[in-house]
Order: sequence, then C-alpha cells, then structure tokens
Amino acid sequence: GATLTAGDNITVAGNWISSSTATFTSGGFIVTMNATTVNKKIYTPSANTDFNNLTFNGVGGGWTFQNVSATTTNDFAINNGSVTSTSAILYVGSNFTNSGTFNHNSATVLFNATAAGKTITDGGSAFFNITFNGTGGTWLYQDGTSTAPNQTTVENGTPTFFNAKTGSEVSVTGGELLVDWYLGIDIVDAVATTTKVDTATCADITISENTASSTVFRYDGGWPSAGANSTTTGTGVACNGPSAGINAQPGSNGAIRVREYRRTSTESNYYKYNLQVVWQANFGEYDYFDDYGSNYLTSASSTESSGVDKVISENSWYRSLSSTINSPYTCSEGSGDQCLNNAPTNGSWYIGMLSALTFEIPSGLSVAFDTLDDTNNKTDTASTTLRVTTSASNGYVVTAWSTNSGQLKLITASIFISAWTGTNGSPTDWDGNCIDNSECGFGYSTNDDTLQGGSGPRFVQVGVCGPDTLCWAGFMGTGPGDPVADDSKPTSTDQTIITYKVSTDSAQTAGDYQTTVIYVATANY
Repeated sequence: GATLTAGDNITVAGNWISSSTATFTSGGFIVTMNATTVNKKIYTPSANTDFNNLTFNGVGGGWTFQNVSATTTNDFAINNGSVTSTSAILYVGSNFTNSGTFNHNSATVLFNATAAGKTITDGGSAFFNITFNGTGGTWLYQDGTSTAPNQTTVENGTPTFFNAKTGSEVSVTGGELLVDWYLGIDIVDAVATTTKVDTATCADITISENTASSTVFRYDGGWPSAGANSTTTGTGVACNGPSAGINAQPGSNGAIRVREYRRTSTESNYYKYNLQVVWQANFGEYDYFDDYGSNYLTSASSTESSGVDKVISENSWYRSLSSTINSPYTCSEGSGDQCLNNAPTNGSWYIGMLSALTFEIPSGLSVAFDTLDDTNNKTDTASTTLRVTTSASNGYVVTAWSTNSGQLKLITASIFISAWTGTNGSPTDWDGNCIDNSECGFGYSTNDDTLQGGSGPRFVQVGVCGPDTLCWAGFMGTGPGDPVADDSKPTSTDQTIITYKVSTDSAQTAGDYQTTVIYVATANY
C-alpha cells in the first residue's frame, strides 16, 4: 500500500518491481534504467504505476516487462541495450525513440498522445501491432525498419508513415492515416548508362500529381506542409552537385517526398504521379506518361484499373537506406539496363535520357554484291543495318528512295537492271531468280515486322514470302521515299536490317552497276 512520488529523476541499476498495491508517481521526471547486464525485470501494474519519461541507457543491458501492459505518459527511449515489450499493450504518450533493440513480443504499441508534433524512430526494430488512439495527436513515423508490422490501426489522430511500412493489414476507424515515401531519381544516358545526366537546374525535372493534390514535397531546410511547394516540384542531380551523380538526398535541399495515399474511416485517396524532364543539351524531352504507356504511377492498393502503373506500395516501395538511391534499380522487367524508363517498384526511378535523334548506319555506307555468274544463278543479296535512337514521343520513321528511278545503272552507259515490281505497300514474294523463273530486278526487304503504311506485317510473312519469310519491293525513285523502319515510341539503339536483292539473266550487258540509296530519318513528336 506504499506510495512513492518522485521529486527528481531516478536512475535504476537493477530491476524495477512494484507490488499490485503500491502506487508510484513520477511527476515530470525521467526514470532511467542503466543496468549493463541482461535479464533485468520491470514489473509495473498499469493501474498504479505510470512512468512519465522512461529511458534505457545501459550499454549491454537487457530488460523485460513482466506485466501484461505498461504505460509511459510521455517519452519512451532506448538509448542502449535491449528491451522486450509487454505481452499485450505498451502505451506511449509522446515520442518513441530506439537506438538499441526493441523486441515487440508479439504485442501492441499504442500511441495515445493528444498533441501534435510527436515522432517515432524504431531504430531498425519492427513493431508487431502499432495503434494510434490520441484525439488531436499527430505522429511522424520516419525511416522505419524494412520489416512491416503485423497490423496498423488508427482509431484517432493523424499518423504519417514516411518511408515506414504499414503492412498489408491496415484498419482506420477514426482519425486519418497518411503514407509518404522518398522518391529517388537517377538520370543517365540511355545508350551509355554509366554516364550521368546532370540537369541544368532543379526545376528541369517536374514531378506532378494528376489530380492537382498537394502531395509532392521538396526539402528546403525542412519538409514543408502540404501544398507549400505546389503540386509540382523539381529535383535533379544538379541539386546535389555532379559529384553525387544522383538526386539530392534526404536531409538536403532538393530531396523529394511523395504521398501514396490518405485514408480515413469513410474514404481512401490514392494519388497519381508523372515525371517530366526538359531538354538537356542534346537529350530530348522525357515524359513518362506520354512516352511509356500513357500511365501514371499510383498505389498498389488503388482500385483504379486503367491508365495507372500500380507500383507504389506500403509493402515494397521503401528506401532501405534513405540516404542513397536503391541499387540495383529493380523494376517489373528485371534489373540493370532493362529497367530504364520502367515504373519504379522500390522508390528509385532509373531514367534513361535519349538523344533527340541519332541515326547511324553501323554496317557501313557501301554495299557490294558478289559477281553475278552461273555459280549463283546471277542472283545475290546484301544488307545494310540502320540504328536509331530518339526521345521523340511518337518515335521515328526512316524512309528510303534510290537514284536511277529505283534501278541499278551500268556505270559506263544508260543500261539498267529494273526495279522489282513489288511495292512498299504491297511487297511480293521473290524466292526465285531471273534465269529459272524470269524473276528479274533489283529490290529490297526490311525485317521491321511492325512497319507503318500498307497493311499489317507485310515484309515479314511466314508462309507467304517463301522459306526466308521476306517479301520484296522496288525502291521509289524520288524522296522522301517509302518507310523501311519505324517505332511509335522513344527508343534506344533500335536496329533494322535492310536486305537488297539483285537477279538478272545472260542477256544483261556485263559490267559494274550501281545506285545510291538515300535514307531519311525523321523524329515524330
């Protein structure tokens, strides 16, 4: 039946045990457990003993709560050592800080503050169940462990999980739950991915929320309130200097934070994001929505089914080291270069900036046929490789035409090998030769099986164009010519093979024949 009232801070080197009839009042003081050995016990019948501030500060110390529940009216802090929680509920009335080890004991930590500005730092130790039940209370749970809790419950107040997992079992019966994440952005040359692209200014990169909600935050000496940075904001490698090679880091000006969702007992708001980068030197504009599937990024929990990539997730969108970009850059299609420009699945966006338009002929600028004689039935083929990189929203098209009205011309006289009779819109089978089948001429085929113009994959048709599956056309004699290669979206080092064929007979005048094929590459914006 004893009553003990603390008139100052209390330091305990051993166990703390109160009887069920004893009453302890700690006033405004701190009880510090500073044992340096393990197996220390804390027994505090919650009906009679509430700590005001409870701190564990013994290097090597280990404490276990023996009672079903325990209460700290204000701060609960583990500076050193290991603490095993109660078997039911640990009540915390203010801040929770862990720099040691917290063993959750499959129990609940219940935060019941009724004032704003409270913080939770788990120090890498997971909660089992975490509950918020303080009317008027607000908590920032920032940079949590990568292990999600068993359940998150909000009954009153407003907790914000910032780079902290809620787990899949979430219940909001009152108050409001906010879930925010760091967004890391790594911009590279899509063709040479080890080359970083340093944007000219932070504002060159824009992250926007589609519904104009104020859910994008930029760090500028601190995190602003919602809307302080408007609905769009910028960050880029220039914000942290080229030496970093990546965007500004958490805790430094320019760092970015986005909100996954807001949830109450009656509604859930899931936000949708796009990312744009303006032209950088010779790199064309980047726009995720316009260039890569017409989808926004949104929560994996969203019920929306179209126009979104549902990748932001309370279970996986987590920067395990908040000060760095996640590595490797994991995404839905693998890792490494395959990840470029795909939706980020873990909070790091790996962007490959493409040249506005680069057109190459890596196979060389001249093509030679073998001597046409009886050994090859006066028929031969040769090829040219085209390579295109472009950031244009609607991709590119390469057209081709040939001098001499699409014919091969004898160098010394106006004698020609005629153009093949098939057209670009309706190419034809050319599996034979001039000697055996009167299939004479000069023409081309392309292995681009999605080529625009005409109908369907007309140059590559199995069962229609012979064993080699290629159909053939004669070149136009004037520019800009017919399409021979294209893509409908931004592309990196897209290659197309153009195959030429010539076939003649014994009546053709012998000699050297030639023509010039002109290729024109056009970016489509």
